[in-house]
Amino acid sequence: MTPENVDRHLASSDQIVKTLVESASNFAIYHLSYDESCFLNFKVKYVSPSIKNILGIENTMSFAAWFENILSDDRKEVEEGNAKAFETGTFDETFRIWHPQKGERRWVRAVSSFSDTSSFERGNNSQVIGLMIDVTKSKKLEAALEEREHHRQRPEFEVAERARKLIESKARYRGIVKGSPDMVCRFMPDGTITFVNQATADYLGIPVENLMGRSFYEWNSTNEEADSLEKKIKFALLNSNSPSFDTRYDLSDGSVRWVHWIVLRLGTREDSFFEYQAVGQDITRQRALRIEREKADQLRKRTQKLEALGTLSAGIAHDFNNILAVLLGNVQLVMDDVPEGSRVRNNIDEMTKAILLARDMIKQILTFCRQGEQSRSPLSLTPVVKESVKFLRSSIPATIEIIDHIEETDLVMADPTQISQVMMNLGSNAAYAMDNRTGILELTLKNVTIDEHHKDRFRVPFEGRYVKMKFRDTGSGMPSYVLSRLFDPYFTTKPEGKGSGMGLAVVHGIVESHGGVIWVESEPGKGAVFKMLFPVAEGEVITETERAASLMGGDERILLVDDRENLLTVEKELLERLGYQVTAVMDPVEALEIFREHPYEFDLVYTDMTMPHMTGLTLSKEILEIRPELPIIIYTGLGDLVDAEEIKRSGISAFLKKPILLEDLASTIREVLEHGKAVL
Repeated sequence: MTPENVDRHLASSDQIVKTLVESASNFAIYHLSYDESCFLNFKVKYVSPSIKNILGIENTMSFAAWFENILSDDRKEVEEGNAKAFETGTFDETFRIWHPQKGERRWVRAVSSFSDTSSFERGNNSQVIGLMIDVTKSKKLEAALEEREHHRQRPEFEVAERARKLIESKARYRGIVKGSPDMVCRFMPDGTITFVNQATADYLGIPVENLMGRSFYEWNSTNEEADSLEKKIKFALLNSNSPSFDTRYDLSDGSVRWVHWIVLRLGTREDSFFEYQAVGQDITRQRALRIEREKADQLRKRTQKLEALGTLSAGIAHDFNNILAVLLGNVQLVMDDVPEGSRVRNNIDEMTKAILLARDMIKQILTFCRQGEQSRSPLSLTPVVKESVKFLRSSIPATIEIIDHIEETDLVMADPTQISQVMMNLGSNAAYAMDNRTGILELTLKNVTIDEHHKDRFRVPFEGRYVKMKFRDTGSGMPSYVLSRLFDPYFTTKPEGKGSGMGLAVVHGIVESHGGVIWVESEPGKGAVFKMLFPVAEGEVITETERAASLMGGDERILLVDDRENLLTVEKELLERLGYQVTAVMDPVEALEIFREHPYEFDLVYTDMTMPHMTGLTLSKEILEIRPELPIIIYTGLGDLVDAEEIKRSGISAFLKKPILLEDLASTIREVLEHGKAVL
């Protein structure tokens, strides 16, 4: 071996030792500020936690504590160097300390840079940034080199000595990394592994000999191609002295672990022969915590969006329901002037259905945003499903064919708005699964009977009669891992911004709140089938004919209050057609004054809830202070967002939601006038 080769290998060996020292936690960065009230005029602003291990002290934020363990022979030199630094702007001292935990003398080097030495004289708060390093190993190595320096007189002896030192240096290095708790791996530029320590083998569950010679890039390519990782590392090394990356490992015990690798180049850039060294630490727990924090942050942001949407939808619902109330009122007035069975009467019936459908849509939006309470009654799902299919046909692409098999079914305890919401959510989900292009959506509604032998199979609580609803699509289908989380809130396979992940979670919640069950069957490439079972309920459905038959009026005196002129006009005419004597007032303050002047000239107060200057609830309380027994009906466009319990406690007789059918209004008025009952 020539002297040049020995020098090159010795330099590489020194670089290896230096790299190992730098990768360990044996250095600390500190930040000081000038403060005349502190020890040696400095106050600690920040220091790395590792200084505790370097100096062997507990109070790391005390600058005076840094000097506690400095040997007395070196203390004066350090203090003088500190004073001199006020003039030069730099501090660079190497000194000895007594390390109480380790029970030995250690060498420490401190290097600092002062931001502006002239500012110290002016008393400014100048800053000092520094680095403190444990250099005990290098000091010991220097002493050993100096001790043998006088032997280096002949060239052949020099070569032999350097070769021996190289061997010793490598032996020391291997001894250190073999016992290191961190994973250490060395590899050639082509990725061939030349060394791994025992910690790496133990972590991966692979013997050391089976790792040697393998490619580091392939070994770390669980989530990306090996050549991509190789390019990534080499590019990073050109732009950074210590690039890093995270790698996933699927271990033999079935666990999934994550490792953070820091890669260093061993040797100079001019060397034709060099290696990379990677030091790895397990970050599985830290990564899991970070992911949980990110999920919690996403959940918080989505919750805030829903809250904002709820606030916005409440305002829209109020205004929209007022518009619908005007439309419905005028339609009902026209209907009274049109003979039964005429074509115009049929057109008006369709207009009424459209208005009520719009009302239910607003109710559905409020239900989604605010989880409003729903009223359930014995209901046949057949007409609800048929109407929803009509709406579904207009909301999904015409290239998707809807085939329905809707039978007349038994009654279930249900809320029609929520059933429509289930239909719309499942329909839009199926359309997305078919990529909004061509496909078939098949819908089935029928009665079924579940006996004792099949009760567990269908996950129903008891045997008996059920109404079965089924959605089948010809979409892309779903793998098992998606099926297992399909009904989880905020889980979605759609791209960011394309879905909230709440649609199927809402469907699941609605079905279960109706006492039903829902499940899905699917395979990739074979579409999906959603099946639901609703228990049959006992009861009777009130038909439109029966409602119409209950349309009754009277001649009592009613004080009508509404701040919207168009709505006030149509409500006044509807009440007068029922035979009532109506005093209509737009201003609630004026209405209260009229009532105070003539408190016994009215048999009923019918008032809007949301009005300027005074709410309908406040007006009602003022009136009830004068006549506690007077029946009062409040109506509103806010629907579920009004506290019905507070209204009931206030002594209000009835509470109605806009838009209101004439038969509902007529029956409610007669109920409170004749019986004084609360219809809430």
